[in-house]
Amino acid sequence: MYFCAMKKNYLFLLFCLILCISCNKNRIQEKPDNLISQDLMIDLLVESLLIESSVYLTPDDPESVIKLRLTKAQYKQLFAKYHITKKQYMTSLAYYMGDETSAAKMLKSVEVRLAEKRATTFPDEAPASPLP
Repeated sequence: MYFCAMKKNYLFLLFCLILCISCNKNRIQEKPDNLISQDLMIDLLVESLLIESSVYLTPDDPESVIKLRLTKAQYKQLFAKYHITKKQYMTSLAYYMGDETSAAKMLKSVEVRLAEKRATTFPDEAPASPLP
């Protein structure tokens, strides 16, 4: 049951990212000075989706401020772990998502890595069907 909820969350988040790509496909961004490498950006996206899904699956608190603080703390830890800033993350994300080809490639890699994590976390579950 928990696995199904996680799968739906991943698919929803991937759908949101794809929607952002399609809305911005005509926009061309200049390469930022402190661009994060594509491989590192994929790692960051995977961990970001895991953070978002963990927060989404947390039962609602009477004070949603607690969830917001928890999310901010998790992102601070993520940025500290990879020695990057929020601004660097956001500008790199905008750059990569501004190009439809690189965005599709990155999102496919994110999907594959999430599927691998899911398979190692829930080895007895049937594999999820890939997105079209």
